[in-house]
Amino acid sequence: MCRWRTESMQWQKMLNSVALVCLVSVGLNAPGLAAQQAGDGDSPSQQQEHDPQQQAGEGVDFFIGTIKPLLERTCLDCHGPDDQQGRLRVDSLQSLLDGGISGPSVVPGKPEESLIYERIILPPDDFMVMPATGEPLTEEEQQQIRQWIEQGAIWPADVIVGSPPAPEMDDVAGVEVAGVEVTEDEIAAMNQVASSGAIAMRLAQSTNWLCVDFSLTDTEVSEEHLGLLEKMPNLYELSLAGTAITDAGLARLSGATNLRRLSLQNTVITDAGLEHLATLHNLRYLNLYGTPVTDQGLKHLESLSALERLYLWQTEVTEQGAAQLKEAVPGVDINLGN
Repeated sequence: MCRWRTESMQWQKMLNSVALVCLVSVGLNAPGLAAQQAGDGDSPSQQQEHDPQQQAGEGVDFFIGTIKPLLERTCLDCHGPDDQQGRLRVDSLQSLLDGGISGPSVVPGKPEESLIYERIILPPDDFMVMPATGEPLTEEEQQQIRQWIEQGAIWPADVIVGSPPAPEMDDVAGVEVAGVEVTEDEIAAMNQVASSGAIAMRLAQSTNWLCVDFSLTDTEVSEEHLGLLEKMPNLYELSLAGTAITDAGLARLSGATNLRRLSLQNTVITDAGLEHLATLHNLRYLNLYGTPVTDQGLKHLESLSALERLYLWQTEVTEQGAAQLKEAVPGVDINLGN
C-alpha cells in the first residue's frame, strides 16, 4: 500500500544505503583485510577467493558490463526520468531501494524479497510481469538480475544509467505546478478511495496532484469509485490496469481534464471506450497494452495533442493505424511491441 514514508523509514533506508556503500568501500580500499581474516592455512588461491577488493571490482565490472545495459534496454523506458510507472525509477540504486508505490524494488542480498526480481520471473501472460511491454527477459537475463542482487546490488556512485534527469516542468496552461486548490469534497473522496483498498496519495508533499491506483489490489472498480474520481480535480495519474473497467465506465473520466497518465492495460476497453478520452487534452501517457482496441479507436485520440507515449503492444492496432495517429499527433511515441 502507498503511504507517506515516515521519517524513521527514510532514516532506515538511508542507513541501509550507507551500509551498502561502506561495504563496497571497505572492499575497494582495504585489500589487506581478506588476508588478515583468512586462516593461516589458507593457500594464496584461497585467500584470493576471499579477497573483497577483487570481489568488489568484479561486482563493478558486472554491473557496468551486464546490469546497466540490461536496465537501460528493458526498464528505463517506463521507469526513468521521463516516465515513472508506479512511481518507480530504476536509474539509481537509491531509487530502487526507495521503490515505488509497491515498496522497495531491491533488497541487497535478497532477490526473493526484491520486487524487481519477483516481477521479471512471472509468466509472460501475467499482467504484473515486467517489462510490461516488449519481450520478457530471458532466463539468462533473469539470473543476471538475481546474481547482481545476491552480490549486494553493487552500483558505483559515478555510473549513470541512462541520461541525467531533466528538471520536471509542468506546462499545462493556467495550472500551477502545485496543482489546483484542494476542496473538502476532494479530500473526502480521496479518503474514501483509500479506505476501499485502492491506493490514493499525493505525488509529493509540495504538490496537490494525486495518484490513484486500483491495479495492485483486489478492489473492484465500481460506479461509486468512478463517481469519487469525478470529485478529484487534482487527479494526475490513474491506473485501472487489470481491472473490470468498462467502456461505459470511462465516460466518468471525461471531465478529468488535468489527468496526465492513464493506465488501462489488460482491460476489456474497446474503441468505444476511447471515445470518452477525447476530452483529456492534458493526457501525456496512455497504456492500452493487451486491450482489443483497433485502428478505428485511435481516431478518438487524434485530439490529444499533449500525448507523448502510447503503448499498443498486443492490441489489434496495425502499423498503418499507428502511423495515421502519428500524423495527427506528431510528438507521440507509439510502442507496438516490435
